[in-house]
Amino acid sequence: MISALKKLEWENHRKPLDCGSPSNAALCIVNPLRGGDFFIDMFSTHPPMEARIKALEKL
Repeated sequence: MISALKKLEWENHRKPLDCGSPSNAALCIVNPLRGGDFFIDMFSTHPPMEARIKALEKL
């Protein structure tokens, strides 16, 4: 699972997804919107990829 998440994140950085609008970002496994923006982070539907990987490593 960790490997799959890392591959998805890497691929998103290599070729970012174009979901059309921010409202469609919730349909993606990897957030296509760039983080660091307060409002993007505030309304994010998923935790950051780093947090997901750390949680899986604790299992």
